[in-house]
Amino acid sequence: MRMRGRWVVGTMLAIALVAGTARAQKVTLPGKTLERDGVTVTFPTVTYDQPAPSGQPITVVCAGMASEAIGATVDPARDRLAETEHRVVFRDPADATRVLKLYRPDKYDARYVAKLLQRDLGVQSLLQRLGLRVAAIDIDPKLILHGVERQLFVDGKGLDDLYPQGYRMGTNPAIDQMLERVAAVDKPLRTLVSMQSGLLFTNTVDCRNDRVLGVDLGHCYANIFIQSGSREPIFVDW
Repeated sequence: MRMRGRWVVGTMLAIALVAGTARAQKVTLPGKTLERDGVTVTFPTVTYDQPAPSGQPITVVCAGMASEAIGATVDPARDRLAETEHRVVFRDPADATRVLKLYRPDKYDARYVAKLLQRDLGVQSLLQRLGLRVAAIDIDPKLILHGVERQLFVDGKGLDDLYPQGYRMGTNPAIDQMLERVAAVDKPLRTLVSMQSGLLFTNTVDCRNDRVLGVDLGHCYANIFIQSGSREPIFVDW
C-alpha cells in the first residue's frame, strides 16, 4: 500500500455499532467515456454510501464499512495494516491474499471519495488495456458502495526500496517497458482525469523533482513493486 503522492484539486468501539450508524450521504456519479489525443478512458458509474460522523476512531469506522462490504468481521486492531493521511488499509480476514483499502471519510466528503473511486477504476481499465500488470481493484458494486478497494496483496518490494537513489531507465527491461507505456498516455490522461473529476496529481517521481502525473507512479516509483517469485513489475496503486 503506497500513498506518498499528493492530491491537488483542480476545480474543485464495536464494529456492530459502526455498521448500524445512519448514513450521512449517498452519492452516485454517472459513468462517462472520455477521449483526448487518441487515449480513451471509461470511468464507470460509482455509488458510494458514506457513514455519518460517529466520534469513533477512524480505524473503527473504516473497519465497520469494510465489514458491511465483505460480509465478514474486519477487526480494527487485528486486521489493520496501515493508516495514512488518505486511507486506512486492512488485511481481508476472509482471504489472506487480499487487502482492503478505504479512503478516509473523516478527511474527504462523500462526493470527493466517489470521484477518487471512479478515477481509480477508470485508470485501472486503461492500464489493463495497455497490458500492464496491476493489483486489480474488485469492481463488485457492493464493495465500491462502502468505499472498499479490495485488491491483491502483493508480496514484494517497491522500486523506492530497491533503488533508493532513484530508478534509472535501462536497468530492467520489464520496468522500462511499463514506464514507456505509461509515458505514452500520461499527458492525455491528465486532461481526462481533470475532465472527469477536477483532480490532478503531483508526485516526486525521480526522488528529486515534482511533476504532474496522470498515473501516480509514487515517490521514487514506490507504486511499482517487483513481485516475489515472478520478479515481474506490478502496479499496487495508480
